[in-house]
Amino acid sequence: MNRRDLLGWIGKGACYAAMVGIRGGRGGRAPQVTRGGSASSNRPSAAAGTPEKCPVSLQSLISRADVRRDTAPRSGLPWVPLYQGNGRFGSCYGPWGLHVPPGKPRPYTVHGNTQFMHLRRYVRAKFGADYLIPLARMFWETEPARVSAYAQQQSFYDGTISTSFDAGEYAVRIVSWFDAVGRNIAGFEFEVTGGPPSIVVAPFREVKVHYDQRLAVNVSASMVEGAWHARLDCLNASARFSVRTNAGMTPFSDGVRIRLPRGRSWLLIAVNDEPDVTAEESLRRTRSWWQAEWERGAWLDLPDDEAQKTWVRSIAYILSSYNDEKLGMAGPMGFTGNGWPFSFPQDLSFIHPLLLSTGRTNIARSWVEYWAGHLEGMKKYTKRLMGVGGVFVPWEFPYGSLDGYYDPEPPNMFTYELHNSAYVARMAHETAIVLDDAEWTRAYAEPLVRETAEFYLSILKKENDGRWHIDITPSMGQDELGGENQRDYLCALYSAQYCLRTAVGRRLDKTGRMRSILRDGLAFPSLLSRYGFYHTNGGSGLADYGKQKHPPQLNPLAFLPVSKAVAAPTRRAYNMRYEITAGAKEPGFCGWTLGEFLLASARMRDAAGWKRDWNNALPANYVDPEWIQFYETSRSWGSSFYVTTAGLFTQAILDCVASDWWGELEVGACIPWRGDVSFGDIGTLAGVKVSGLINAKEMKVTLRAERDVKTTFRGKPLVMAKGEERRLTLPGGKTTA
Repeated sequence: MNRRDLLGWIGKGACYAAMVGIRGGRGGRAPQVTRGGSASSNRPSAAAGTPEKCPVSLQSLISRADVRRDTAPRSGLPWVPLYQGNGRFGSCYGPWGLHVPPGKPRPYTVHGNTQFMHLRRYVRAKFGADYLIPLARMFWETEPARVSAYAQQQSFYDGTISTSFDAGEYAVRIVSWFDAVGRNIAGFEFEVTGGPPSIVVAPFREVKVHYDQRLAVNVSASMVEGAWHARLDCLNASARFSVRTNAGMTPFSDGVRIRLPRGRSWLLIAVNDEPDVTAEESLRRTRSWWQAEWERGAWLDLPDDEAQKTWVRSIAYILSSYNDEKLGMAGPMGFTGNGWPFSFPQDLSFIHPLLLSTGRTNIARSWVEYWAGHLEGMKKYTKRLMGVGGVFVPWEFPYGSLDGYYDPEPPNMFTYELHNSAYVARMAHETAIVLDDAEWTRAYAEPLVRETAEFYLSILKKENDGRWHIDITPSMGQDELGGENQRDYLCALYSAQYCLRTAVGRRLDKTGRMRSILRDGLAFPSLLSRYGFYHTNGGSGLADYGKQKHPPQLNPLAFLPVSKAVAAPTRRAYNMRYEITAGAKEPGFCGWTLGEFLLASARMRDAAGWKRDWNNALPANYVDPEWIQFYETSRSWGSSFYVTTAGLFTQAILDCVASDWWGELEVGACIPWRGDVSFGDIGTLAGVKVSGLINAKEMKVTLRAERDVKTTFRGKPLVMAKGEERRLTLPGGKTTA
C-alpha cells in the first residue's frame, strides 16, 4: 500500500498526522518545505480538506529534519559541523561551507574533524592492521572575520548542504554534495558577489593514525589539461586526487589555490577516477538518487520533533556511510575522520536491522556477501590467533586481505572479545530470512552461521556441574571494564547460545553435538548474583557492580534474540540498568550504552523507561543541543557523529511502532509520544510489511505479506499468503503520554 492510498483509508486524522509540523513537542512548530526549499505557512488544521486531497508529501516529512542555521559561530562556543557522503566518499563541513583551515587560530570550537575521507584510502601499518587515512582539506584561504546574512541548511531529501554569508568584501553561497552515482566525486557550486575570494585544496603531507603513528605522505602534483592532479603515496597506498573547476587555479607548495570569480562557478574533486559528468549533472543525479532512496524506504511521521529528526538524520548518515559495493565498510563514525579508522562488525550489527526493516536489503545482503567472501581468511585468522577451528570474526575487520593481518600480534586485548562472531551470524541469518532465497542462503548465510557456531563449539567445555563453560586465554568481554582472561564471559555465553541455536535451526548440526550442548545448558546459572541478575563473567562477581561500561546483561533485549520471552535475570538487570552501569545516574554514558538502554526499553514495552532513557541524552551531553548527531561517549566532543549509536536510537524508535523481536508481530506496543504516529512500509522478519496510524484511541493498521506468512499477532495466529493485504482497526497503542 503506498502512502497516499494508506492515508486515504485511515482518514483525516492521518492527514493531519502526516503533514509538516510539530505536535506539541519541545521544538515548536515547523514550516512546510516545498520541493524548491522555500517555506510556506504552517500546516492547516485536521479538518482542512478530505483524505483524497490531503497535501502530504514525503519531502515534507524528511525536510522536518533539515538542519537550518541563521547564526554564524560565536567566539568560545562549540560548533557541530555537518556530515554528508555517499557510502564510499564523505566529509564533514564547517560553518563556512568548507573545511576548517589547519593550523590557524579561530574564535570558535569545532566538534570533530573536517577532511575528505575515502573508503579505498587506507594503509597497512603497525600491527599489520589497516587504517583509513584522510586525503585532503579544502578551505577558505582567509576565513571571514565578521559576517551578516548568515544561513546554513542541510537538506536530507536532496543530499546537499548549502551555506551563505556576506563577508563585507564579498558575499557567497556554496552548495556541496557527494555524487551518489559516481561515488568517487565530490561537488561544489559557488555563487559570488564582490570579491573575488580564494579557497585552497591541500593534500595531507603527514597523517596521524592510531597507536602513535605519524606517516609521511609524498605528494607529486601537476596541471594537466586544465585540471590539477596529485598522486598521494603513503606506505603501501597510492591515491590519485584531482580538482577540476571553471574558476582560476594556481598550484603552489601546499596544493592548489582557486580564485572564485563573480557569479556562478563549480568545482569537482575526484579520487582514483575522472568525472564523467558536468557539475550540474552530478548535482542533479545526486538529488534524484536521494529522493528516490527516501521514496522506496520505510517512513515515519512522529509527533515528537527530536524523534523525527533522529529518525531522518540517522538514516541519512547510515546511507552516507555505507552502500552495497562490497568494498569494505566505513568505521563507526562514517567518513567524518573521527574516532577509529577501521570498521567493527559489532557496530555494524547495530545498524543492520534497520537496513532490513526499512527496505535497504541491497546493503544488508552486500555486507553478508562481503564477509562470506572472506570466510577462508577468517578461518585461518582464527586458527592463528586463537588456535581453534571455526570463525572468530575479527574485532576490527581489515580493508584488505586477512593474510598478515595482526601479524605478529594484535594491538590490544579488545581484539579478543569472544562475543563478536554471533553478530555476523545474526546478520547472515536474518538477511536470509528476509531475502527468502534458498540458493543465496546456501552460498552466503549458512557458511557464516556454520563456522561461527563451530568456533563456539571449539571453545565450550563441559564441567562437573554438567554445564558447558568457556575458559580460554587470551579472551575479553563486551564490558571492557570487566577484566581480561576471565571465565564464562556472559556476552560470550549468549553469543554461543545464539550461534548454536541458529545452526541447529538451519539443520547445520551434522553430528548432533550442538543439540546435546543446548540440552545440557550453558554456564548461565554459575553467573547468577544475589541480586537476581547475571555477573558479567565468572571471575568478577560483584566487583564491577556499578562500574560496568557496557551491560552485557541486556544483550537478550538489544543484540541477540536468544529467547521468546524475558528471562527473570534479564528483567532484573533491565530494572537495575542505572545501578549496574558506570555513570548512568549522573547521567553519563560510555560508548553506545544509552542506545542499548533505549532499545532494551522498547523491547520491554516500557514507554516510561524509554522516555527516561531518551530524556537523558541531552543532559548527559550524549547529543548536541540541535540533535544533529551523537557523541561516542558523554562529553567526548571530538568524537562526533557516532553512527553506531544513531543506529541503536533509530532501531529503538522503530521498535516502539512495529517489532517482532519476541517472535510475534507487535504494533504500537511501546508508544512514548503524545499525538498521532503515522508510518508505512516497515519490514519485519515475519514477512509482513506494516503501515498505519496509532494514537491513544485506536490503531488503523495495514498488514501486507511479502511472502507466505505464519506468525502470531496480538496473541492469535496470523496466516497470510504472499501478496495478501489486511486492514485492521484495533485499540490504541500503549503509551504513557
